[in-house]
Amino acid sequence: MTWDDLSKPWQAALSEAWTAYCAGSLPIGCAIADREDNILFTGRNRLHEDDPPHGLLAGNHLAHAEMNALAPLRKQSIDPKQCVLYTTMEPCPMCTGAIRMTHIGAVHYAARDPVAGSIGLLDATPFMRRGGITVTGPVQSQLETFSVALTIAAFLELHAGTDLPVRIMTSYQPHVPDAVHLGQLLHDTGSLKRLCDGGYPADVVFRDVLGEIKPTA
Repeated sequence: MTWDDLSKPWQAALSEAWTAYCAGSLPIGCAIADREDNILFTGRNRLHEDDPPHGLLAGNHLAHAEMNALAPLRKQSIDPKQCVLYTTMEPCPMCTGAIRMTHIGAVHYAARDPVAGSIGLLDATPFMRRGGITVTGPVQSQLETFSVALTIAAFLELHAGTDLPVRIMTSYQPHVPDAVHLGQLLHDTGSLKRLCDGGYPADVVFRDVLGEIKPTA
């Protein structure tokens, strides 16, 4: 898989994830597009940042990528049922609820999240089911590996000296062992930090990270 193989919404979501990583937050990105893949809104995780742009969230536990992408939706004359939300990680309970409350028509997610992923809540109650939201994910194995590896590397950096990274990695290991191994490698070699410090864009990062994939035994 190459960057050019990705649709414009996926490129936008991954670019937001990379921007989030370089800003010191979790590398999770989101894009909202219409059915013709025209990008309407984007958002990124800003959990470890301050001073967000007007109308967005930062510096608290609500500052997830999906929440920031959904925030401006009410200000536009757009039918949310005709919108597709693309996100690099499976939405958590909060974001799944926000997706339902904003009446988004479809969700595509790149990677499973065995820790907080809760897209199954869309089928949990009659109210949630009435949303009729179509869900697709994980969409492609290399896209999942890339997204999880960046997340693992970020947890190792952000929570060094605690047991949280180990707990996160243990949860992911049965599902995406190659991604866990790659995330550890990216952290240990410092390659992501070098790419960030060098100002490299997401397409270069995508190419270089996928080039590091070596299946585990």
